[in-house]
Amino acid sequence: MTASDMKDQRFSEFTFALLEGTGWYQVNYDHAEPMTFGKNKGCEFLDTKCVNTSTGLANFPEFCSPLSGRQVSYTKRGFGYCGTPLATYTSPNLISAFDYWGNGTVMVDSFADNCPTVMIVKDYDCEDSSQAKNALLGSYEYYGIGAHSFSGKLSKGYGPYVRPEGYCFKTHVKRGLFE
Repeated sequence: MTASDMKDQRFSEFTFALLEGTGWYQVNYDHAEPMTFGKNKGCEFLDTKCVNTSTGLANFPEFCSPLSGRQVSYTKRGFGYCGTPLATYTSPNLISAFDYWGNGTVMVDSFADNCPTVMIVKDYDCEDSSQAKNALLGSYEYYGIGAHSFSGKLSKGYGPYVRPEGYCFKTHVKRGLFE
């Protein structure tokens, strides 16, 4: 949970328990979505800075680095930006404990200890079927429930793109295959 407005919202068992605890709602826990942010990371996830101040790189995969360009979100739901002018600004008043890059760079999400996360751009949410118009590979891509974002150098034609792009594809994992 965060005080920030997020595109990649999840309704976890905790969220459902909170709603149920108000006495105003009856919830169906079968619809709870998994929360994987920081899962099984232990106290290290809470006690360690999210960014290595020597390298400027994220210490955990939940956070993004380097601070440049469009990237796949941690949940693989869509694409967004990490550290571009769309996701940051600079401030001379940033306290040194959160100045991970030594240049006053501040992330847009002011409630996350200045930790960089990919903020999904509204037009690049793989679970939103209305965004299929943004597909670089046309009908080869899938936007809707069950879609995940991937980064790579793919092309409908013969030449690959010069830089990695983001794509949305429907995914399916058979139970027991990776357990």
